[in-house]
Order: sequence, then structure tokens, then C-alpha cells
Amino acid sequence: MYRDGQGGPRDYGQARAWLEKAAIQGNADAQSSLAIMNFAGKGAPKNFEEAERWGRVAADQGDADAQQLMGLLYYYGKGVPQDYVEARKWFLKAAQQGHSDAELVLGVMYYEGWGGPKDNAEARNWFLKSAAQGNADARSMLQEMNHPRTMVVRRMPNGSASPQQQGCSLTDTFAAGPWMFKNGGGMITGMWAANGCH
Repeated sequence: MYRDGQGGPRDYGQARAWLEKAAIQGNADAQSSLAIMNFAGKGAPKNFEEAERWGRVAADQGDADAQQLMGLLYYYGKGVPQDYVEARKWFLKAAQQGHSDAELVLGVMYYEGWGGPKDNAEARNWFLKSAAQGNADARSMLQEMNHPRTMVVRRMPNGSASPQQQGCSLTDTFAAGPWMFKNGGGMITGMWAANGCH
């Protein structure tokens, strides 16, 4: 209630206090929400180690949002060493539970060959599942697969790909890392407009 501003003003500090009490008692939803708040810096500064700690506990209990978060932590190397293989594993766990954003990112990882072999058929499968849930970015990726644009991609010092656009695709955006949270909650979405792609 405090986190979402239901019944009163939004208060991340109060939300965090109540979530911590529930998380300590083993509530996976509270653990997942607390992990996401630590990742996003809601109610306190960003703390990726705490995001990983609470996220792992919730993910191990089968919480799909926490599994998605663990994938993001490994993908970006936040609170854990960067590891695309481990990221793909966590995205797969969340995607197998029907987590639309995890289906999308897993599709991108298969499409680009990050964390394992490139597999366009598997990528298309995950994009279709995500698109069926209304994910506009997944529909864009299906369009990208059907009509790829020419682009120049350079490597950043940390090894991640970043676009120098002649055209601009959603995979450029994932490589550059524009993941953001919507409304401070558990919904994570790729914001490809953040890189000037339209």
C-alpha cells in the first residue's frame, strides 16, 4: 500500500520497513519487492548487494519477478560478477512461468547469442509468447527479425555492444543497457526509446 500510494501518499520508506518485516519471515512476495526496491533505489539509495540477497531468496522460492531481477543483476554485473550464462538461466526460469519481460529478454539473448548459442527459432518462440501478452517490445523484435535494419555496432570498454545508428533496433537498446522500472514496482521493461530509437 505504501509503495503504490494506495489509500494515501506513496511512502517508500514505510513500504521498505513493512516489506523487511515480511521478508525476514520468509514471504517471497515481500522479498522480491524488497529486492526490486533495492535495485531501483526506492526508499533508500540503490544497493545491488541487497537486491541480490533478497532477490536470490525469493527466486529460489520460485518468484518470477525475483528470477527476472536475478537475470538482470547477472546481465549487468550489478552486485554479482557479470555472467550472461547465469543471466540466461534466470531469465529462462522466469520466462517458463510466463513472465512477459523475461520472455522478451530471453528472446533477445537467443537472437544475439548472449550466454549461449544463437538460435533464431528459439528467439522467435519467446518473442511470440511475450507479444501474446501484449508486450510491444516483443512485437518490435518480431518485426526486427522479419525486416532487419543495417546498423554499425561498436564495443564499449566493458565489452557490451552499443549502437552507432544507421538504423536502430531493439537489440541495440538491450546491449546499451536501458532497463528501467515502471512505477517503482516489479514490472521491468526495456525502454528502447531511451537510446533515441523510435
